[in-house]
Parts: sequence; C-alpha cells; structure tokens
Amino acid sequence: MTDQQPPVRTVPWFNRMQAFKRRYEKFHPATQMIGLQLWLPLVFVILFCLCYVGAFHSISPHEMKVGVVGEQTATQVDSALAKAAPGGFDVREMRAADTQAVRKGELVAIFDPTTQGGPTLVIGTAAAGSANVSTVEATFRGISAAAGNTLQIKDIAPLPHSDATGTVALYVSLVGTIGGYMVGMFCGMMGNPLRRRDRFAILGGSAVVLSLVASVLVGPVLGALVGHFLSLWALLFCTVLAVGLAVNGIAYYLGRFVTGGALVIFVFLNIPASGGAMPVDMVPEPFRWLNHVVVSGGTVPLIKDIWYGAGPGAHIGVWRLAAYAAIGLVLAIPGPRYVRWRHHRRTLLGLPAGGMMGHAQAQLMAAAQRAAAPATTSDSDAGAASGSAVEAEAVLDEADADQSSASAASGGSAVG
Repeated sequence: MTDQQPPVRTVPWFNRMQAFKRRYEKFHPATQMIGLQLWLPLVFVILFCLCYVGAFHSISPHEMKVGVVGEQTATQVDSALAKAAPGGFDVREMRAADTQAVRKGELVAIFDPTTQGGPTLVIGTAAAGSANVSTVEATFRGISAAAGNTLQIKDIAPLPHSDATGTVALYVSLVGTIGGYMVGMFCGMMGNPLRRRDRFAILGGSAVVLSLVASVLVGPVLGALVGHFLSLWALLFCTVLAVGLAVNGIAYYLGRFVTGGALVIFVFLNIPASGGAMPVDMVPEPFRWLNHVVVSGGTVPLIKDIWYGAGPGAHIGVWRLAAYAAIGLVLAIPGPRYVRWRHHRRTLLGLPAGGMMGHAQAQLMAAAQRAAAPATTSDSDAGAASGSAVEAEAVLDEADADQSSASAASGGSAVG
C-alpha cells in the first residue's frame, strides 16, 4: 500500500493556461523571453497616462486652505471664492495673521486687509509650493483690485537661490527612493539562494555607498542643498535602506514581477502624490490621499523642514521611512517559507520551478550548449567558421522542436 499525495487544488482556468503555455513554448526561446517581458512597457504606458497625465493635465485648487483676517472680510471672500471656484478654497476666519501657520504649511496664505498701506497677502513659497502661491496670489490680486486696492505680498518662507523652482526636495527624495528600489529589486530577483541576513547586509552596504555618493554630489559638488551634510547623508541612507527593505520584502511574493509592483508604488504613484512635483492642493484624488502614504510624501517635508525651515516638520518623514522599513522586515519573515511552498506546489503540478521565463532560459541554454559542442571538434574543416554558424542555427531549430515536444508531453501529464 503506497501513500498518495492529495490532489493539488488549482484555479478553474488552469488547464487552458497550460494549453496556452504548450503552444507558446513552440516559439524560439529568445522570442519567448522577449514576449514574457512585454508586460512591462504596457504597464509603463498605462500608468504614465493614468498617474502623470491624469494628475497634471488639468491642475486646479482643491480645498486650498487660506486665512482671512476679520469676520466680515472672511465672509465676503468666502462667498466670492465659492462662486468663482466652487470647492477650490477653504477660507478660515482669523483674528490676526498667524504667520507660523503659513510657515508650517497649515495655511497656503493669509489675507490681511487691516495692514497699513493696503491689504497684505502673507505667503510661504517654500512651505506651500510655487504653484499654490501663484494661484492664491492671482486670486487675491483680483479681489483687491475689485475693491480698488493694491495687494502687498509678504513671503515669510522664500525659496533659496539654489532651488528656484522648489523641486530640489523631490529630486533628492527620488535619488534615495530609486536607489533603494533598484537594490531591493536586484536582491529580490537574484537573491533567492541567499539567507535573509545576507540580503540585509547587501541592502545596508549599498545604502551606505549610494547615500554617500549622492550626498557629495547634491551638497558640495552641485550646491543644491547647502549645509547639514551629515543630515543629508543620514536622510539618503535611511531612504535607500527603507525602500530597499520594502522592495526586497515584496519580491518574495511577486517574484520577477516585483519590477512592476515596485514601479507602481515608488515611481508612478509616489511622484504625483509627493507634493514635490505639484502641491497636493492642486492635484485630484486619489493623489491627495496618497500623499499620506507614499514615501516622498514624508521625505519632501523632511527636506523642507531641515534646509528651508518650512513645512509641517521632519517627524513626518522619519515615521514614514520607519513604516516602510518595518513593512519590509515583516514581509521578509515568512518570505522564504512562501517561496519554498510555491516551488513545492509547482513541482506537484509538474510545472517548471522557474516558470515560463525559467523554462525559456533553460531551452536557450540547452540549445547554445548543443550548438557549441561540435564546434570544438571541427579543427580540420577549412570552412568551419561559416559552417559552424549554419550548424548552430540548425541545432537551435532542432533544439526548439525537441524541447517543444518534450514540454507538450510533460504539460499534458501535468494537466492530466
């Protein structure tokens, strides 16, 4: 009496998928490998349209918080803005101009009609962003002109000369984010044989080197962020490490598709929702909500707080990076066990351990070995140079046919 493995449960379309794979394996292995990667440009096209064109094609204010000094003036301004731009502004009545609220980014601007010499608009470009400031300035210039007054502008948190457009914080954040994404992706895709601590060591060592190189270039070389070199190095180190840990953790479950998953999280959603490319008040949902989730939604305010003395505070970035690092560590704990379970399940189903891509790579390697074998014994043939090329092509085709028939046989038994 022999022990029998219980049947492996599969999805209803499993047999149809195996039939498709057998047909697909009849193509040349290189063609198979190219075809199996074409999902990535499709993802790029779709997400570029949805995330970048969708976020930036028609920017307008959404509940932009502005303060107005004086109850009567606040009521009049609120009524006028509600008619001119419904849902665009959130007017807050104030007894006096609280400049700290502007410096921290709690308010985009404060309109104070009680100042000597005419009404004053208090702004903080470094905290609110250039697009927000331009919008609110144009709006209140029109309101002042309608009342026959000339608007005065007081910028209490101007941008430094090294960041004329206000986007340096975003780009520095992306340096660490993309560096961590790439290291984590390589660890995830090629590090299956490695222990967790080996992967973590690679991530930590890479974070030290990449963050140091970036800090030297951004600070002393380019002068984009002046001063606070150790803070810059620490920020970039933590960003590379946190993102790398997160991507490495995700890779246990997505396999080679971690490239697409990480791109969605750390590039396509991260940039428009960061508040660095365009202020959050100017982009539509869901990007405004995602600002509370994406990694640059925390590191951009951290940079503004340390180097510009503006924004909601550095603590947002610290907690955001800690959260991403913790998620990566938690995902990595059961990760190797999940990979082993997945490989065992594929074995029970009679499927190649490396999936369709691994099977195509094995086909290509087998064909190359068979093509190279006779070339080493053809010393006496005067036409070996040209003949071996023809022979290699013939062997490649033969290997394709042999491998396809073998795959069909094994696939048929797996389906059965």
